[in-house]
Amino acid sequence: IYNEEEDGNSYYNFAYIDRLIDFFIDLGLKPYINIGFTPKKLKSAEQYVLSTNVSYPKSILKWNDLIKNLFIHFKEKYGSQVFEWKFEIWNNSDAYKTFWYESDEKFFEFFKETYNSIKLASLNYKVGGPAIIVSEDTSYVEKFYEYTQQNQIDLSFMSFHFYNVNRKSSISINKNKWDFQFYEYDIYRNMIKNYVFKVKNIINKKMEIIISEWNSSPYYLDLTHDTCYMNTFIVDAIINNINQVDAISYWTLIESRLGSGLFHGGFGLFTINNLKKSSYNTFLLLNKLGNKMISKGDNHIITSSENGYQILLYNHSYYNEEYRKGNFDIISLKERYNAFEDKSKQEIIIDLKNIESGDYLLKKYYLNKMDGSVYDSWVQMGAPNNITKEIFSYLKSKEKMKLEISDVKIQEKLFLRETLGVHEIVFFEYIKN
Repeated sequence: IYNEEEDGNSYYNFAYIDRLIDFFIDLGLKPYINIGFTPKKLKSAEQYVLSTNVSYPKSILKWNDLIKNLFIHFKEKYGSQVFEWKFEIWNNSDAYKTFWYESDEKFFEFFKETYNSIKLASLNYKVGGPAIIVSEDTSYVEKFYEYTQQNQIDLSFMSFHFYNVNRKSSISINKNKWDFQFYEYDIYRNMIKNYVFKVKNIINKKMEIIISEWNSSPYYLDLTHDTCYMNTFIVDAIINNINQVDAISYWTLIESRLGSGLFHGGFGLFTINNLKKSSYNTFLLLNKLGNKMISKGDNHIITSSENGYQILLYNHSYYNEEYRKGNFDIISLKERYNAFEDKSKQEIIIDLKNIESGDYLLKKYYLNKMDGSVYDSWVQMGAPNNITKEIFSYLKSKEKMKLEISDVKIQEKLFLRETLGVHEIVFFEYIKN
């Protein structure tokens, strides 16, 4: 995106950015773009996260010109639709000596410079941040928001990252080393809700709150990421935080290239060779939910839509004490379910009244270790290292959930009794005939 002539004059290349954004727009998506990090030719120090430089720009004036020209380019190429997009400045600036090496005040100043450069291109751009990590402490947010108020920075939204991690010290993601513990379940389950409540009290006005990064952990070699645990983790977190935030974004769609092996614990919804993990299926099911809430609880959510009714049941088991404390040696490449609390099958009973009578088509989906989990299928076949064309084709066939279809007649009420295994999801979709 940024380069310099021999005499130091700047020139830009927006062609690759355009190709990405064109792709998103062709899919009918509205981009949410993170502004960062520092182009190599603008770096002031050898400060890296993985292969990306995170140093303060060597020239804030050249950085500002880059940002201004990029946003002028967006407006000229894509027209008024750009004002529907969201732009988030930097990433994890509170992670000192990982994503940011300067003081908090230096980041606030950098945020202001970037914000003002965007607004020079157009006042209509939606700009927000600070994209910091949710914790039990909100002092950073207080300082940041106070700075924005004092410096006429009108945020369109506030953004945060949430990983279920209680840091013992700063995490260096450049090392193949874990240095954190997981929160107790009750703390983790309510942390977004409690944090957002505090943030809303700080800003004291209506503003969009977005969790722009979210996962069970930020570690790209967390072996539990490939398991069916992620299915019920995702559902449990989403259901518990409905109406708490305006958006929550799973990190991430595409697998990192940092690990070795097919199922190395990366946090993508796809493996590096594009196999869909079971977590991908979880989002397929969540996407089938209706727009009207009927009920939600510790093991279910029930919704309705113009087309009928949707019932999602799940049996979630959390990390056991050893794994929560950071004893990650209790699991291995093939044995990963040792990380979770012992839990038996769970019987769930749903008794719904005042259901619209009539004939329905019932689609019943099963997502568990046997159905829809390519990781578990890989283990069951012997966990081969060499993924031949034949093995890949076999695993591809195991991506899909089990599906049963039947015709049912409903007379004003609906009664269900279902027994679920650990980390299993069963989804009922009743479609009016």
